Amino acid sequence: MVEALMTVAFAFLGWIASAHRLVGIHSANAILFIGYALSPIFIGMLAFPSLQQPGRRYLLNLVGVMIWPLGWGVAGLVTQGMLTFMTDRSFLNTSVVGTICIPSRT
Repeated sequence: MVEALMTVAFAFLGWIASAHRLVGIHSANAILFIGYALSPIFIGMLAFPSLQQPGRRYLLNLVGVMIWPLGWGVAGLVTQGMLTFMTDRSFLNTSVVGTICIPSRT
């Protein structure tokens, strides 16, 4: 019964995570398309010394939005590594001697 409830809970959380990722992808695409449309204005700002700072900041923010998928990939790798480590049964086969944890050789 507990396993069934946990399965349902994790399936629901997985659905929410997938929806969150989908919204993130669509919002990143919308921001990029709007950013591409406004880029000529801000690139033109780079020609004037008094407007270089806003133009530079805009282009760096646009580059930051472009590499969002890279951040999602790194977060996914870290999460997958943590899940793999925590679902590995070998950490259960340890014997504790004092404060030192020694893995058993089974």
